[in-house]
Amino acid sequence: MPSRTLIILLASIACSTLLVVASPLLNARPDAALLDRYRQLLSGARGDDELKLILGALGGVAHPDALGLALPLVSRAGVRAEAQAAVEKIAESVRAEHPRAAQAAMEQLKQTKP
Repeated sequence: MPSRTLIILLASIACSTLLVVASPLLNARPDAALLDRYRQLLSGARGDDELKLILGALGGVAHPDALGLALPLVSRAGVRAEAQAAVEKIAESVRAEHPRAAQAAMEQLKQTKP
């Protein structure tokens, strides 16, 4: 019988994979629940490879709060490129409705580039 830890690990991987695969559909209508799920996935990620997958999906979320999820990861060397790409993509997608948030994120991105 598999251990409880293994079951939790497999369930987490399955959820991460499902989110990445289903992200175009889910990201089309971002809401607080979706952003909270991304927050949980990011905090539970086990290494840079998982973070890269999640950031790739997060980049498709057209919501200003998604910027706050991606921006802190720009300082993490192993996922810097993916985090920068996610911030740029999110900022572009929210620019029309949230120009201040988009501009602030891009300014912060410029300040954190090595």
